[in-house]
Amino acid sequence: MKRKDIHYRSARLFVLLAATILSLATSYKAVFAVEYIKNYSNFPAFPYNTTSYKQDGAFVGCGPTTGAMIFGYFDHEHGSNLVADPVSGVNEGLVTAWALHSWQYMKTNSDGFGSVYDIEPGLELYALDRGYLVNAVVHVSPTYNAGNAPQWLRDYGSYGDSWINDGDFWYQHSNGSWDINANTFCDFVHDQISVGVTVFLTIDSDGDGYGDHWVPLVGIDKSAGRYYFYDTYSTTVRSALIRYCGAVSQVNSISFVRTVSYEGPVNQEAPPTNLVALSNYKNSIPLAWKAPASLMSGIDDGHSVILQQNAFQAESQDAQIPFPFEAEEKFMQKSSRSVTLNPLAPTGYNIYRSTSLNGSYSKIASNISRQYYRDNSVTAGQTYYYKVTAIYASGESDFSNASSAQSSSSGYSIESGWAASAPTIDGQINSSEWADAETVNILYPGKSGTVTMYVMNNGSKLFLAVDDQRDTHVDDLDQFAIFFDKNLDREFPSSDPSDEGNFWVAWDAASSASFTLFGPRYGYWPDHLGWEPLVVPSGVEHGMSSSSGNIQYEASFDLTNSPLVVSADGTFAMLVFTYDYTFVDFNGFWPQESDRLREITSDINVSGQAPFSYGDVHLATPGPEPVTAPSNLVATAISTSQINLNWQDNSNDETGFRIERRKGTTGSWTMIGSSSANETTFQSLGLEANTTYYYRVYAYRNSDNSAYSNTAQATTFSNGNAVTISASDVSGYAGLVVDVPIIVSDVTGLDILSFTMTIATSTDVLTPIGIITTGTLIDGWGNVVTNTNGGQILVSGAGTTPLSGSGTLLIIQFQVNAAASANQTTPISFVNAMFNEGTPAAVSVDGVFTVAAGYDVSGTVEYFQNFHPISGVSLSLGSETALTANDGIFLFSTISGGNYDLIPSKDGDFGNSISAFDASQVLRYSVGLTTLEPFQLIAADVSGNGSVTSYDASYILRYTVGLVNSFPVGNNWCFVPADFNINSSNWNSAPDKITYSPLNSNMSNQDFKGIIYGDVTGNWSPMTLGKNATGAGAISFGKAKSTDKKQFDIPVIAKIADDLYSSKMSFHFNPQAVIFKGITLGKAMKDFSLVHRLDHGNLQIALAGTQPINSETELFSLQFELADGESSAPGVVELSDVIVNEGQIAVDISDREVLLNSQLPKTHQLQQNYPNPFNPTTTIEYSLSASAQVTLTIFDVSGKQVRQLVHGSQAAG
Repeated sequence: MKRKDIHYRSARLFVLLAATILSLATSYKAVFAVEYIKNYSNFPAFPYNTTSYKQDGAFVGCGPTTGAMIFGYFDHEHGSNLVADPVSGVNEGLVTAWALHSWQYMKTNSDGFGSVYDIEPGLELYALDRGYLVNAVVHVSPTYNAGNAPQWLRDYGSYGDSWINDGDFWYQHSNGSWDINANTFCDFVHDQISVGVTVFLTIDSDGDGYGDHWVPLVGIDKSAGRYYFYDTYSTTVRSALIRYCGAVSQVNSISFVRTVSYEGPVNQEAPPTNLVALSNYKNSIPLAWKAPASLMSGIDDGHSVILQQNAFQAESQDAQIPFPFEAEEKFMQKSSRSVTLNPLAPTGYNIYRSTSLNGSYSKIASNISRQYYRDNSVTAGQTYYYKVTAIYASGESDFSNASSAQSSSSGYSIESGWAASAPTIDGQINSSEWADAETVNILYPGKSGTVTMYVMNNGSKLFLAVDDQRDTHVDDLDQFAIFFDKNLDREFPSSDPSDEGNFWVAWDAASSASFTLFGPRYGYWPDHLGWEPLVVPSGVEHGMSSSSGNIQYEASFDLTNSPLVVSADGTFAMLVFTYDYTFVDFNGFWPQESDRLREITSDINVSGQAPFSYGDVHLATPGPEPVTAPSNLVATAISTSQINLNWQDNSNDETGFRIERRKGTTGSWTMIGSSSANETTFQSLGLEANTTYYYRVYAYRNSDNSAYSNTAQATTFSNGNAVTISASDVSGYAGLVVDVPIIVSDVTGLDILSFTMTIATSTDVLTPIGIITTGTLIDGWGNVVTNTNGGQILVSGAGTTPLSGSGTLLIIQFQVNAAASANQTTPISFVNAMFNEGTPAAVSVDGVFTVAAGYDVSGTVEYFQNFHPISGVSLSLGSETALTANDGIFLFSTISGGNYDLIPSKDGDFGNSISAFDASQVLRYSVGLTTLEPFQLIAADVSGNGSVTSYDASYILRYTVGLVNSFPVGNNWCFVPADFNINSSNWNSAPDKITYSPLNSNMSNQDFKGIIYGDVTGNWSPMTLGKNATGAGAISFGKAKSTDKKQFDIPVIAKIADDLYSSKMSFHFNPQAVIFKGITLGKAMKDFSLVHRLDHGNLQIALAGTQPINSETELFSLQFELADGESSAPGVVELSDVIVNEGQIAVDISDREVLLNSQLPKTHQLQQNYPNPFNPTTTIEYSLSASAQVTLTIFDVSGKQVRQLVHGSQAAG
């Protein structure tokens, strides 16, 4: 084999010679007929799909071999590191071929065959794991597009990513058959291989009309209508006519055309993509996204979740060719090969949420290790918008795409019915047997017809049935699948052995009977999944039939003896589908929204592998026990119009109580009111005086009622024979003194001249300390005495004038215990009460005192652009103040109720966040070259006039060099409530506080966004200022030019390839030696503004522009003059510091110093022009040792004069 491989490589090099000569031609159509891929010698050839290279009895396969060849070509062509060892020599890429063979990538069977749908994800995922991006695309006829593509084409993935309709070489005959136009095909291939894009073909190696072999195309012969390919069977370069295999019975005709292009290394901070938010779940919203780089750890993906034959899916237009199903070890065997985790992959994800697409997004979850998340803190019916970022060792990525969804209060949640009797499991759904079941429509999204699922349970079994009216006949491997997550952690177990996974109930045509299998699953979606060997589960009954005219499935699961173990009244998560194996089609599917996960990956099985997207099933329990009736009902008259009731509660699960009354012994019973659960008192009001009333009470639970209590009666007082005396219900704060008014009913004409009463409270809460009589009914009675004893107070009074009217008899003062807890209560009870010597009667009504609660107010203050917490923010709430900690969190505790404004403020601590780059952004905004987000507009409006103009840019630019030390807006910091829906129309009226009118509950998440005026880019940080440099360049002095012996002009040159929008520079010089005279902007700097500040020998310059500088450019020139006198100090100007674009561009300062002196050059000198090469201008410098006649002429390479620049007499210098 080694000798044959060497001989083959020699043959390859012979062809290379022709390709090399061909590359000199002006067109591939001329000189030589065959055109080969660019740099043909870089394309390695492998014989790996041969018996000599089998491992463990398995062929590596033509697909993995072709992929390894392509990756080897990319390594040679681009210097990438796609091919694993060995990287050169006879067996180059062998390890790579076997890695691609594995279930992690191309999922190749031991016979060397695999699925067409695994080519693109296998190649791209392998490249990602190595830290590179490649793009595999299927090229189909222009008649297909994103709107009309058939399902088999959509299964490859999304339009424009996995397939594209630019294959104009495909053409269709009038009879509907297809073929390939050889000339157009050659034009297409030429455009690809001439730039090093590889073409990956599926061809028909045996002439049976179906594609069955994967090869790399390496050349074309347009004149002969032939293509050239590496054949991994014969290990030679072969050619064939360019025809479609479905049109001719021709060996090596073409079935499918792909290209595989090299896109370069993975972006180390790429954001997640394909974010999908799923709607209609019960009080939750599942999210999932595509990773920017692979997170695979080598766990085998197992097998498809659709039960199918061990099949190779042939790549014809719509054909799938199954091999016989074999339930043997190799079908269930896990691959032992794995691939190392990409070190550039993200380490986690942050989840952000908003209630509007363009609103403010708040972080709701941090460092999520999975590619999915289930948001359970949502309000049903509210639409939420989500974005996700990836976390890398180097920082956080940009946002993903936004995706929105809303939950519902009942969506994708099934309340199982209670099965009074178990159904017969025979595959025939009898309506009477399933009458207790909950029914659910599980029709697959976008399909028409009816697919209904039935769900019920008893104390030991779960019963499921599906009436699939879309499928009228039972065929081999038609199936009903049930996936379950029984502990509701929204994942499978992390490792085997697993007790979660899925059941299949499927049809075996050979035995004309249904069978069931259980597939234990472990790991997590989408790439870290494993599947244990399939087993026949215990505790499962099943049946299938089409006797009704369509397929019906029935199954039961023992809830204690099958893999699905769920406790009584328990809840588990589930996904189900029915699958027509003959037509390769889903009929039923639930939750239907879960199928949207195919927007992330083309794998048709993706939903079943994702427990976070399952719906919930709550098992039923037997009907409730009857509600127990209340007892010991007592009725007590307390006035001429009121009777109070109390009773004993004998039930522990009632919803409440209902009260009925009748007047006298002959009246009708009428419901007069109700009370809540556990409430055992009621006041019957508005009654007639001196009348007997009868009462009864019953408990209720939902629609169930108890029996009646005993009947109780009471007679209201006669007019004038009683006075009601009551203690008021009051509240107060712990540690304070409270007043409790004692109220009496109308006492006019009752000749009351004295009273006595004793009132008791709990000293844990209240202690009586005295009374107040001023302004009460006894104001003026001189004989009122009190006596306190612990929690009791005795009050007696007498007067010479009878009491009159109604209202406050007196006020008792109590001290609230300082140790009392918020909301703690105590009765204010009458031990006794009497007027005169007992006439009129006193009817007492107790009161209740409640310790008042204070409220907590808390939140977080973060910076608007980067979510950094802001410490040291002072917040005021009435007379209270609080400071944010290092994590930006503040807390006000036990604030009394009332009207408040929560106002944050802060001084200083803004470091170097304001720069000339901010001024540049404002200038570019003012002329419409860029847009600013609402918070950026606030930061930019340093004049405080509600608009952003170049006037603001001027202030920022002057601030950076110290010409001004504050802005007209007045404050350094601005704060906006985080929940304010800020936009481009209302930013200048954004509130700076949160108002409570009133504060009457605990308030959390009272968050603010902080903005520093002038920091338009938002680069403030509590620890480090500025941004990480992503570009590089150099700033240097040009050669100083003197107009005479004392005047000098020093150019400052930028050599920066990235876009320069702003810069700040510092220069130092000795003012005793040189005198600063001024600054002149360079000719290319017409779109820039410049300010400077001179402080003795320190010169600071800031410049900002609207258009970028990205080539070697003179930014400005400095004018200096040598000082008069004999100063010993040198005439040196030093460039000491440079910042470009807030530090985004790292700058090397070369030629830091320039020495100015009055000496003339010793000889005439002509310097090299700069820049060189140039477009459109360059600078040519020369010096004269004495006055002379000067001529400066430019010639082209042929010696022809182009232009005379100087001709005349010039002074020395």
